[in-house]
Amino acid sequence: MAAHPRAATLGAHPRLPGAAGEAERPGGRAASRRALEGAAVLVQSRWRRVPGLLLLGLLLVAVGALGIYQVLQSSRIAETGYELLALERERARLAAEVRLLEGQVAELSRGDDLVERATAGLGMVETTTMLTVAVDVAAPATIRLPERYVPFFEEPPEPPASLWSRLLNRLPGGGM
Repeated sequence: MAAHPRAATLGAHPRLPGAAGEAERPGGRAASRRALEGAAVLVQSRWRRVPGLLLLGLLLVAVGALGIYQVLQSSRIAETGYELLALERERARLAAEVRLLEGQVAELSRGDDLVERATAGLGMVETTTMLTVAVDVAAPATIRLPERYVPFFEEPPEPPASLWSRLLNRLPGGGM
């Protein structure tokens, strides 16, 4: 078994047993000390490599996690887009249905057709006596429309005064 290259140089120190000029015994103290120092050098060199490998591994895991996160976000955005399209289609369908119902209401509320439908279709008869009711409340000045037909204009808020205008207002004679 070959010793580590640095282990040979460690034993050549003049103060250590087994230095140059001393006889070395195979089971002696100097040989065991050199073996321990060589093993320590090997362990240290392995530990120096481990943080680099650990850092590389952590970096690869982080890149993989970011990639998975990006794919998940993209699929969630696509799913939300499909839901939005479905809701817009449903809104358009319901708006068309509302327009059809408004048309039917307008058609059924015409005065001429209303009397004819009431007498022929529902079996009603025209009245023989006329009853007049007096109402003491005046008619409204405007006819109220449904809110969706009335445009709503919100007045924009007044912008806050600038720093210079506030400063000039504090000066005597600067109140504009």
